[in-house]
Amino acid sequence: MVTDDETIHEINRRHLDHDYPTDVISFTYDRSGSMVEGELVVSLCTARRSASEIGWDWRHELLLYVVHGTLHICGLEDSSAAERSEMRANEQAVLESLGIADARSFSPDQDQAFSAERS
Repeated sequence: MVTDDETIHEINRRHLDHDYPTDVISFTYDRSGSMVEGELVVSLCTARRSASEIGWDWRHELLLYVVHGTLHICGLEDSSAAERSEMRANEQAVLESLGIADARSFSPDQDQAFSAERS
């Protein structure tokens, strides 16, 4: 679902008990064998605002949210520094495979594999 900040805030509050809007929420339903099932909710408002702040295309930012949430559904986490580094490397690889090679240059933590805190 691509939605606005108000709706993602309500979903975040209702399902995760977090009383604030966020960029992406992922729900994993099943990860058995080669099948992965889940649901993503991403905020178009946040993507446009964040992209404007860092100076890159809002569509790239929105796609980053989709990639990040999908990686969570597939089992990647980003709670620790090592997990975050692995997540960023995977985000970058996926974005590069989709033709977005400049994503790293817009990252707040350019020293690591990719972008700053997302989720």
